[in-house]
Amino acid sequence: MPLHADAAFDEAALAEFAGEMFSSLPRLDQRRWAEAYLTGLVIVNGKKLVRRIAGDIVSPEAHQSIQQFINRSPWEWEPVRASLALYVQTVRPPQAWVLSRVAIAKRGSSSVGVARRFVPEAGRMVNCQLALTVSLADESASLPVDWRIHLPSRWRSDYDLRHGAYIPDDVQGASETAELLSMVEDMARRPGVAQVPVVADVRQWSDAGALLLGLADRNLEYVLEVDDWQQVAGGPRPTDGAAVRHPVPSPSRVSGAADGPVPISSSIRRLPPGDGSRRPDGAPVRVLTEMRPGGLPRRTWVTNMYDRHVDKVLGHARLTAQGPAVTRHLGARFGLCDFQGRSFRGWHHHVTMVSAAYVFHRLGWQRTPYLSTGRSPSPADACP
Repeated sequence: MPLHADAAFDEAALAEFAGEMFSSLPRLDQRRWAEAYLTGLVIVNGKKLVRRIAGDIVSPEAHQSIQQFINRSPWEWEPVRASLALYVQTVRPPQAWVLSRVAIAKRGSSSVGVARRFVPEAGRMVNCQLALTVSLADESASLPVDWRIHLPSRWRSDYDLRHGAYIPDDVQGASETAELLSMVEDMARRPGVAQVPVVADVRQWSDAGALLLGLADRNLEYVLEVDDWQQVAGGPRPTDGAAVRHPVPSPSRVSGAADGPVPISSSIRRLPPGDGSRRPDGAPVRVLTEMRPGGLPRRTWVTNMYDRHVDKVLGHARLTAQGPAVTRHLGARFGLCDFQGRSFRGWHHHVTMVSAAYVFHRLGWQRTPYLSTGRSPSPADACP
């Protein structure tokens, strides 16, 4: 079996990419192991196990060092993710921040955050970790650059579980929506990352309404696909004469229906009253409903971009469609599901490296005038 899973692999480009993305790591040995692990995720075939990466990329004797780097070494993952987000923003400016949930199936009960959950995509109960992600997306790529692991209530209160997974005392866990809103706030604070609409497919999310209201409270533009508007926001009354029908010029991009415009019902609604501190009472939103040929609703979106053309809004909404394929690719090709450690820190280190591998795979290395290291470009900083 060939070592390289990527025939287009450029070792020099990956080394430069790693040098930029991992410049925040304080020690030379950490940066060395980061590059080795990243290289393994990018080019080693099969499961991306530490022992295999060590043997194929460095030497079998490096196994313990790489294991230590991923599971125990105290390097911070947030600066690396900030560098990844800035790199994506610089090379391929996103059209939206896409929020999603990813179930990572696990055996046993000791891996951080693992629990039996109903996974709608699988249609059954699954023993898994639930990862929450923010991806920077355009029409051709969706690149996850931030991660959280959802901690169910048992993992918030059971001392033995927390101690066994080395969960820091200050990490208490929160609801999925609270975690996602915190991630969006973090993204909005990242230097150099432009604010764009937040999009998500929140059908079958139990607290979709809380996410919608939380985004509204933060004055962020959003497009959310929902099961039912009344269930999400309590069914506020439509404004007088608000129902309008808009043909969408490119129906195949909406639903793959037969030739001809897709009928979209558009109405202006109002959010439930806010608490008076952030969200204005009765803030207007637009509800878009794709209609079936017989006049029944097929899909529904809610957005606060009520002054934009329908096709523009649905163009943002369509960016969520890439999510399942990206998740499968991360699992099958970049080792998302292959982490064998149990620790909170190790999990965050691993998924950060997975993001770096995927960003490099999709964007390659393009030297830009200036990312994260704080140094000015030198004469050697030539585009590959």
